[in-house]
Amino acid sequence: MPRTIQLFEENCCGPSFSTDFVSFLQRRFGAEVEVRVFDLAKRNGRLPLSPDLILKIQTEECLPLLVVDGVVVAQRKLPNFLEAVGLVRTGQPSQTSLNPSLSAAEMTGRQRCQP
Repeated sequence: MPRTIQLFEENCCGPSFSTDFVSFLQRRFGAEVEVRVFDLAKRNGRLPLSPDLILKIQTEECLPLLVVDGVVVAQRKLPNFLEAVGLVRTGQPSQTSLNPSLSAAEMTGRQRCQP
């Protein structure tokens, strides 16, 4: 049975930064994974979110949020490709993936888009 990888992001200001990341995961793991991306800026129907994840997204700056088989393995920043392989294989967060250091550019990019 394939692992389920869900990426939740809010992409309101241009192309998604996750495109290359998702393509890499699909190439690397093939039929071993099912990757789904949910853009919370474009809500089209129901999202597969538990009440805990809904609360987390509403109250914390945690996006992008990477979930493997229902376990949050990374938040606030997409992991690099090497780390992503480990996160998908184990289905568990690493020591840094839940509280990553963000550069000034990443912090600026996290600001909400203004209409």
